[in-house]
Amino acid sequence: MPIWAAWLGGPLSRVYGAAVARRNLAFEGGRGVMHGGVPVISVGNLSVGGTGKTPMVMLLAQALRREGRRPAVLLRGYRARERDGKLESDEAEEYRRALARADAGAVEGACEIPVIVNPERGAALAAYLASPEGRSAPIDCAILDDGFQHRRLARDLDIVLVDATRSPFTDSLLPAGWLREPVESLRRALGVVVMHAESVTEEELAELETEIARSHGLPAIAVTRHVWGGLHSAQLGEHLGVGWLRGKRVVGACAIGNPGPFLCELSNHADVRGTVVRRDHDSFGAGARREIRELARRHKAQVIVVTEKDWSKLKHVAVSEWPCPLVRPVLEIAFDRGSAELRAMVLGAAGAPARPTLEST
Repeated sequence: MPIWAAWLGGPLSRVYGAAVARRNLAFEGGRGVMHGGVPVISVGNLSVGGTGKTPMVMLLAQALRREGRRPAVLLRGYRARERDGKLESDEAEEYRRALARADAGAVEGACEIPVIVNPERGAALAAYLASPEGRSAPIDCAILDDGFQHRRLARDLDIVLVDATRSPFTDSLLPAGWLREPVESLRRALGVVVMHAESVTEEELAELETEIARSHGLPAIAVTRHVWGGLHSAQLGEHLGVGWLRGKRVVGACAIGNPGPFLCELSNHADVRGTVVRRDHDSFGAGARREIRELARRHKAQVIVVTEKDWSKLKHVAVSEWPCPLVRPVLEIAFDRGSAELRAMVLGAAGAPARPTLEST
C-alpha cells in the first residue's frame, strides 16, 4: 500500500465511505438502474482482488446449462482490448477455454455460453439480445461477474463471496484497506458463500461464519473449498493428474488478486523451489518472463506452474523460451455444505426447477 495511503487512509476512507453510501442510496431509490430483459444473477464480493468469482461463475453457468437454461456471462473486462469490433480480455479467454471443456456435458440443444465483455454490462446485454448473434443463439438468463457494486444493472439474485483467508471483518474501506463497501452491505445480498475454507482452521472458519450471520442477518448459505482437479499442459500435449507433480521441483508464478491459496495448494503437491508473484492482472512482459526463466534454471526446476488466468498472457510465448514445461491446474469448487441450497437459489432466480445437488465444475 502506498505511504500516502497509510498516512491519510483513515480520513480518506471516511470520505470514500460517505461517497459509497450516497451512491447506494441513489441506486436503492431506483435512479440509473436498467433492467436487462432476462433474469440476472450477480456474483461479487466486498473487497478488491480475487475471492474465487471466476470458478464460481463457471460452476453456476454450467449448472444452469445442465438444467436446459441458456446463460450468458457478463464481464467488465479489466484491461480489455478491441478485437474484430468487440472487447476481449484475459478473463474472457479463460472463461471460454473452461466452458468449452465442459461442452460435452451440455444438454442436447443447448447453445454455447456467450461471454460478453463490456464495462457497461447492462447496455452490452441489451445489445446482445437485439443483435443477430443474440437472435441466432438466444439466452434466457445472465450471470454478472464481479457485479455486487455494478448496480446500474438490476439483478434478480445477489450472491456475495467471502474469502476465508481475507476476512472483510478485520479490514477497512479503501484506501486504508481493501474493502470496496462496508460489511453492512452484505444485507443487500440474498446469499453469502464462504470460499477457500481449506486454507483456514476450524476456529477461524467458525469465527468468520459468526461475523457473516451478525452482519448479513443469516448464516452463510454455503461453505466451499478450492481443489485442483487436474493439470493442463500445452507442451506435454495431455491432461495430467495432480499426482504427476508429486516430488517434482517446481517454480510457481502468478498475477492474481490473492495468490496465497494458489501457492499453498502448489506446496501441497510439489517441491516448490521458488515463486514469482506479480500484482493482479500483470501482463507478464519480458522482464517477468526473464525472472521466471532465471529462477527455474537456478533451481533446476522440472516444471513451471501458472494459473489458468495467467496462461491467457503466456500461451503466445514460444515454447523454446522456457527451460521446462508450463502446466496450469484445473481449479474446481467443492462444497463442505450448502450445495443444494445454493443450487435452489440460483435456479429459482433463473426460473428453473431445482434438483438436489450442485455439481462441481
